[in-house]
Amino acid sequence: MLELNEKKRQNHMYMKYFLAVFTALSLFTHTSLQANSTSVYKSPSSGAHSGQMNVETLNKKTSHVISKQWQKVTWGEDTIGWIRHSLVFDEWNLARRVFATESTPLRKRPFWTSNPTHELKRGTSLKILRVQENWLEVETKKLSGWVDKAQVAILPNHWGYMVTRQKTPLRTRPTTKSKPTSTLKPGVRVTPKSFSGEFVEIEWEGKRQFAPFYSLLSRLDYAKKIRVKSGWKDVLFVIGELVQTNEDNFVKIEDIQALVGNDKRAFVISGKANLRKRPDPGSDVVKQLGQFYPLTILETLNIKWGKAQIAKNESLWWKTSDFIGERQPAISPKTHIKRMEISTAHNPKIQPEGALAGLKTLTTDALFGRKIFDMATSPKIPNLMFASADGIYKSLDGQSWEKVPQFGRHNYPLAVANDGTIYVGPYRSIDHGNTYSQFVRWDVVLNALAKKGVKRAQQVRLRDLEILDEKGNKISMTLKLGNKSEAVVTSLDRGHSWTLSKMSTSK
Repeated sequence: MLELNEKKRQNHMYMKYFLAVFTALSLFTHTSLQANSTSVYKSPSSGAHSGQMNVETLNKKTSHVISKQWQKVTWGEDTIGWIRHSLVFDEWNLARRVFATESTPLRKRPFWTSNPTHELKRGTSLKILRVQENWLEVETKKLSGWVDKAQVAILPNHWGYMVTRQKTPLRTRPTTKSKPTSTLKPGVRVTPKSFSGEFVEIEWEGKRQFAPFYSLLSRLDYAKKIRVKSGWKDVLFVIGELVQTNEDNFVKIEDIQALVGNDKRAFVISGKANLRKRPDPGSDVVKQLGQFYPLTILETLNIKWGKAQIAKNESLWWKTSDFIGERQPAISPKTHIKRMEISTAHNPKIQPEGALAGLKTLTTDALFGRKIFDMATSPKIPNLMFASADGIYKSLDGQSWEKVPQFGRHNYPLAVANDGTIYVGPYRSIDHGNTYSQFVRWDVVLNALAKKGVKRAQQVRLRDLEILDEKGNKISMTLKLGNKSEAVVTSLDRGHSWTLSKMSTSK
């Protein structure tokens, strides 16, 4: 009996040991499988995965790899998120011709796994047939295929296509006195033939027609430089059919010989596009954007997706790698402002007097020795004050005033909303005056004026600025147009769109 009990005890110990080893092995196997597995999806645009599969198995069954682009963008200065590249229009979507910047493989399909059919020499001119993510379908006189965007550049001396950004009337002559013959819907692509004043000549339905330039999205909306007879000029902003350059002169669109684009600019092309928290279709929506909302690109990510043939009629997609691609740094407010800056000073001819001209800090006596154009105080921070007096000055004690170097010697109107947001002319600060970004897009403002018949608005000065509600959503600007006319424009969405509220002309 004792021997039997001892055998039972030993068997019990062996069983416990076996179970412990089995459990450890099971746990190790499960962990290994998890470490070598990844999520699979029905398509790259799926918001949720369909399960997990072993990476080695997926690699063996993957037939080809594609790339899907996501872009981190900002809308205004306070809304940041990720958007699928397929939902936006960048300059590539308007380009018609490109050239190879290096020896470039021409592929049969827009996949990296697609074998090259030919090698294009550097400098080869190509016509764009289609744009797909970071791939271009192109053709030469004898060949056609797909090339990577990174290996080509847009021909600068070619206007490419234009796209209607709103309902666009077509006329038989380049004048508003000519009755419209038809109207194009937003999002229609047209080919410009020539320019006549503020109109673009196009061919539509086999007829010669004219469309107003302000209602078209063109390569000029992306341009950072233009070439005219005297050479290359930096673009500050566009007013209707006129471009102001860094030399403070205006150039007519018909005088532009070539354009170089800004690859940080984009516009929403889809009627409704979701801005998401992360570069993932299932990520939370930050904001829903409308058609032709302007965006600034902060970063671009290429996500590689592999298509694995699991069964005869079943395939699944999986991310073959983590995010790849050059991570471009955010654009500093100063860089962005330089591109869009407009001279809206109360009186740009005023010059500082004597030794005060170059001072970065002033006493109160010295400040009030100048002509004061405007002053404002913050309701959020006691003693935080701003003055516009041959430049913008900031004070935290009312005794000494530090110059804000970003604004030079411009005299802008000032306003502070109840939430502490500071407005300095067309710029806005949401951090109590530490940094500023431009919230007014002058092309949008002046296109709003053009819709109401204000055609020659190149001599624009921002005379007054007023916040009409507590949150700063409703903003009013009074604009001086030349010597006799004055316009009041109003925004109900923090400066993203504007309407003409009042127009007056003095005798």
